[in-house]
Amino acid sequence: MIVRPDWRTHRPLLFPALALWGWQSDLLWAGLGMGLVLEAPRLVRARLDISQTDFQRLWSFTAVLFLAVVLYLGIGRLGFDSLGEIVGSADAVERRPEGMRLISGTALTFLRWLPFIVFPFLAAVVWSRSTALPWSTFSMYEQARARRQPHLPPPEWATQLVHPGYVYLGTVIFAATTNPGDPRWFLPLMLLVALIALWPWRSRGHGALTWLLLFAALATACVYAPYGHQATRDAWTAVEDRLQALGGGAGGGGSGNPDQMRRTTALGAIGTLKQSGDIILRIRSDQDPGLLREAAFNRFRGRQWDCGDLPFQPMVSPSAPAGASLVSVQREAFNGLVPLSMPAHAAAVVHVPPTTLESGGLGALRLRDSLPIASYSVAGVAGAQRLADPPPTDEDRSLDKLAADDAAALAAVTRELGLPSLAPDAAVSALGLWFGGRFEYALYQGPRPDGASALAHFLTVSRAGHCEFFATAGVLLLRSAGIPARYAVGFSPEAGGDGAWLARGRDAHAWCLAWIDGAWRDVDLTPGTWRGAEAAARPWWEGARDAWSDAWHAFALWKQGGSGWRLLVFGLGMLVLAWIAWRQVRGSRWRRAQSNAATLTILGLDSEFHGLMRRLAQQHGERRPHETPRAWLDRLGLLANPDLAEALALHQRLRFDPQGLDAAARARLQALSAPP
Repeated sequence: MIVRPDWRTHRPLLFPALALWGWQSDLLWAGLGMGLVLEAPRLVRARLDISQTDFQRLWSFTAVLFLAVVLYLGIGRLGFDSLGEIVGSADAVERRPEGMRLISGTALTFLRWLPFIVFPFLAAVVWSRSTALPWSTFSMYEQARARRQPHLPPPEWATQLVHPGYVYLGTVIFAATTNPGDPRWFLPLMLLVALIALWPWRSRGHGALTWLLLFAALATACVYAPYGHQATRDAWTAVEDRLQALGGGAGGGGSGNPDQMRRTTALGAIGTLKQSGDIILRIRSDQDPGLLREAAFNRFRGRQWDCGDLPFQPMVSPSAPAGASLVSVQREAFNGLVPLSMPAHAAAVVHVPPTTLESGGLGALRLRDSLPIASYSVAGVAGAQRLADPPPTDEDRSLDKLAADDAAALAAVTRELGLPSLAPDAAVSALGLWFGGRFEYALYQGPRPDGASALAHFLTVSRAGHCEFFATAGVLLLRSAGIPARYAVGFSPEAGGDGAWLARGRDAHAWCLAWIDGAWRDVDLTPGTWRGAEAAARPWWEGARDAWSDAWHAFALWKQGGSGWRLLVFGLGMLVLAWIAWRQVRGSRWRRAQSNAATLTILGLDSEFHGLMRRLAQQHGERRPHETPRAWLDRLGLLANPDLAEALALHQRLRFDPQGLDAAARARLQALSAPP
């Protein structure tokens, strides 16, 4: 048999739990002091006389304190910004791990503070004359219901007793786990605290020696478990690193992918390529900015394009040439990094701090240590060579390491079009006519025969695909013609009106770079129907989403502009919470302002039938929350009683008939509802 002692005689020892929590949270003296306050009633007979209403007010104050701490950690610190990292842009995949890390750190800080928040309430409980409190103490809904309907008895669950000390003990132990120091000592000590707390509840069928032996075995396992845990954690870290490398950026352009060194395509994926309508770039330009390149790659391996090990280095942009046109861009940063999307004839980057500009890869530029919303401008001159573009290398001509069926398909197309015998401009034109006349743009890819290469299947069988297929095939076919070529990714913006352009996730694009006449030229072989296909998939509610995105963007610019938004919101929030706490402690009830009109009276609250229903509930079972009185009585089989059916009918007339009951009918209701 398990003995279930009450709190007053066998309450768990909170002192060691609070000491453990204080040690783990670097608040040892606070933990010891709080433990002494909660354990002192064992030695002192004096008690406080605290009413149930006072306990309800104290718990309401605790809830307000809870919200104040959430407000402080969420706005006064970095939790709110971290939430924006996750929900602000659905395409910012690479930013989410960092945002989740910051949010989880804020949540752990809150958990470490949780014993502080609940401590005043629990101290009042242990120093009072109460051995337990009803559940209604912690339910504001039940308290409000009791104020609205004082004549109705509380539900059964609200009268059941509980002592918050048990919950507080679990909270303290859980809070102690959020900042473990040396796990070889933490876990055995936590187990010791749990053993002390559960000792009065142990089964009397086993002796103390059995309990001690079990504790020794568990403590030994706790000491050696961290070594196995560390090995498991190292293995999982390796798996995560591998998954992150594999998921480095499937998709045509760069929607949310800041990696400018490699890009994993969706070649070979079965199904429909999902494209996002979220706004990535906000652009101002007096003319069509054209293709905005973000990165270029020259090595194709399986499904991935990369540019080898070409690290980013600080650079200084040249001055904007005279007569240059400006393309101004705003986009969100990825952990302080901003890939620059630039037009083909970009000659300079202006309006950025000179120490934050870096170049790397094959002409990729980025900003480091950026604000959450980055703003930059690119000065371009028609016919100029794009800034920081390196000349071709052997990698830009290589057709090595291709799958056998890919190489065979490329060779067949090269012979069919006679590419090696054509001049570069003629080869580009031939490829454009061939792809434009015989291929279709499609986001859906169906199943292929087992073992078939996605690229070879695209060139010889399906002849339908998205921009990654056309760009990959185009680069390799240009190389087959003897033309150095690279795979480029970026955006193809859409007009927004009045000099404004938008680049959405679905505007991410891939195309070819061909080295012709001593310069890199954009060669886009994707059929022009791709823009219409993307527009056709636009959801009807995109306008509302754009309005929300614009509002969020404006708010982000406002808060990073030094406007003190966090201090303003935090101050207003704390003032509101302080007012709520003052009203709770003062004992004022929430009241709705009353007009001079007469107070609305609810008919039938004084019906004698309520007393009859209480007696029936005691004899036959409670009415379910969703049941009407008629459905309840019908379920109990009591409506067959004519007197009870008549009493219910009179009660409903009293409740819902505007004429109510006359004196005779009311007397009849009283007689039918009277106790036997």
